[in-house]
Amino acid sequence: MGLRRTRLSRQKIASSLNKQFVASFIIALLFSSCSGDLCNEQKQGTTLVIPCYFCHFSDCPIIDVEIEGIRHPFELDLGCNSGDIVIRKEILEKLQCKTLKGETNAFDVQGNSYQFLKYTIPSIDIHGLKIKDAIVHQECIGFLKNTTLFDKISEDTSSTDVAGRIGTQIFESYICFFDFSKPSPLIYLTDTIHALQRHCSLKNYIEAPLETKNGLAVLSFETDLGIRRFLLDTGANACVFKESLVDKESMIKKNMAKQALDGKWLYRSRKMILGKTNFGLQKFVLLEFKKPFDNIDGILGIDFFREHLVCLDFPNGKAYIQPPQRTLWDRILSWLSGK
Repeated sequence: MGLRRTRLSRQKIASSLNKQFVASFIIALLFSSCSGDLCNEQKQGTTLVIPCYFCHFSDCPIIDVEIEGIRHPFELDLGCNSGDIVIRKEILEKLQCKTLKGETNAFDVQGNSYQFLKYTIPSIDIHGLKIKDAIVHQECIGFLKNTTLFDKISEDTSSTDVAGRIGTQIFESYICFFDFSKPSPLIYLTDTIHALQRHCSLKNYIEAPLETKNGLAVLSFETDLGIRRFLLDTGANACVFKESLVDKESMIKKNMAKQALDGKWLYRSRKMILGKTNFGLQKFVLLEFKKPFDNIDGILGIDFFREHLVCLDFPNGKAYIQPPQRTLWDRILSWLSGK
């Protein structure tokens, strides 16, 4: 259900993919000594490091996935509720070993329903995370068109550069640390916080309850409009707020809402409090949410993940979020105010 932009032609990004693949391969080698060989069930106490990258043809983090000996670029879309793995039709048709298992229904945030063909394939390999008898779903072009907030998706799916999307359900058995702040982003998967902290310190991180439902991850923040539930979605290239919660006339007078030139309404909350920490001003695009997402108040997209390191402990229902990084000027003001 991520909000995304149109991709460019495959020919234009071939060289970019080759460079990114080499970088990912080098990073994987550097971490291979600590990651081990994982299958569906991870060995206790081990940590798998998955390299990913950003490209100009997608706002989402890209992960190389090996299927039948061929590596394909997949978007990491934590807001994907149409299955663990979604694959483009033309990629799926080329797979030699696949078994049709029926259909699956999925919805977007505006309540539209879509049907996805469901298959099983013998195995996939995500940089050492080996999944046997993987359930995959064929991408639905109608879903892509209706969940694209800024640009239109062409009916010609062959112009789409990514092979598909990977959703949250792949990671629900793990503690996942997402570090998208570096030029070479990484995802750490492990089964204990102790094992994770050999590689990533969670000191001073904000701990908060993590809600997971239907393969989606939700955090609650206190905003200017009360405590609101936000879907964590790396597939969204914009943060979104539920339109019916915002009194536009009142917010305009407070300089907290305006209508953009393209007709979309924008809203900004002056506070986003998690625990006792205020993450400060957050800008949103307004969009109405309908069933089955009417109990979601907003979306925190990829920008949030690029600004803050995020650890999601799915087995124990906890999230650890890096607090805002204060500048020297922020510290001086805090000292002068006695805080």
